[in-house]
Amino acid sequence: MIFKYLDKGMTLYGEICGYLTQSDSMIQGGYDYRCDHGQNFLMPYRITVKPENGKKEEWNVQQVHDWTVKLMNEHPEIANRLKPIPILYHGTVANLYPDLPEGSEWGMAFLEHLQNDTEHFGMEKNEPFCKNKVPREGVCIRIDDDPVAECFKLKTFAFLKKEQGEIDAGTVNIEMQDAYANIAGDAN
Repeated sequence: MIFKYLDKGMTLYGEICGYLTQSDSMIQGGYDYRCDHGQNFLMPYRITVKPENGKKEEWNVQQVHDWTVKLMNEHPEIANRLKPIPILYHGTVANLYPDLPEGSEWGMAFLEHLQNDTEHFGMEKNEPFCKNKVPREGVCIRIDDDPVAECFKLKTFAFLKKEQGEIDAGTVNIEMQDAYANIAGDAN
């Protein structure tokens, strides 16, 4: 569906959300992402471009969001199969949490603020992008124009508890199956 809309040298990374096509099986157990049974969409979260004679460039999250919205507007025939990545906050940590201490205490204080931030990130609340009552998975943080393209992910305790309960019960969703298959493949 998406390949013909990519420019030469462009690589798109995304999450397929909802249900397996024409199935009652959710891709991420319990997380329907407001899709009807059998429906899904692609949420691009990362794009890299490599010009023919150039160095690979990483787009920032705002650029990925804007590209997705533009593609949806230019091609309404695929708009219902795409969703732009939700940007919950864009700015500095100092503006978000001005009361953080300086020095060696900063990192732990930032983590604690983030873990308890229900206002900006809905931490420990249910996932607002789902009809089903499931815990929000967490939050991903990327630094704009970072020379090392990294994504820092903080999962909620509620999500980790749900995930551990499913693993303990022997319930593995499609996303977990793929992760385990990749790990097993790497070991061989």
